[in-house]
Amino acid sequence: MSFLSEAVGPLRPSRRWYAVSAATALLSLVAGAALLLLPGRLGGSVGPSMPAGLSVPISFTGDDRAGRMVWISGAGSSVPAVTCEPTAFDGREPDGWHSRSTAEDNLVRSAGGREWRGTLLIQAEPPGQYAVRCDLTPAQPDVELSIGEPPWFFGARSRAATQLGAIGLGLAGVLAGGVLAIVVTARRSAHRRRLSSQP
Repeated sequence: MSFLSEAVGPLRPSRRWYAVSAATALLSLVAGAALLLLPGRLGGSVGPSMPAGLSVPISFTGDDRAGRMVWISGAGSSVPAVTCEPTAFDGREPDGWHSRSTAEDNLVRSAGGREWRGTLLIQAEPPGQYAVRCDLTPAQPDVELSIGEPPWFFGARSRAATQLGAIGLGLAGVLAGGVLAIVVTARRSAHRRRLSSQP
């Protein structure tokens, strides 16, 4: 049968399709693993540094639904608690003020030759410009703060969504690679039978 296959022609599809199926599964697993690294690593920026206890004007626009990120630098391994509150700016204060810690999200950026960690997300409603004062507990004179942009994806919801996406992507790729391998095997077997039945 081997001689007959070689005489009439090689089996179709080519064995190269097995490599394609394996590569499909492998690439999907790699892409899924890469997806797990996305939260906290895309977007985000550090603004001008400022000392704690100083009120600075911060603009909260309608497009900034995620709010502003408070970054901290110079704290070393002992990171103080950061609290931020709005103060009057041109006689105006926000109607709504929200803040939540992001210290557990491991958000890190480099700017100005320093390493910054995202420590607090602040949001103000309605959109506008407000004065914001941030304080440290305990106070540390060498620590710098900055109010900038938050990363695109971070927090528990983003982690859950990317984990589900990574699992789905990996399973889809493995399934597609397996189906392709099964189809190639079936078609090669059918081609082999046709070759063996030829006079």
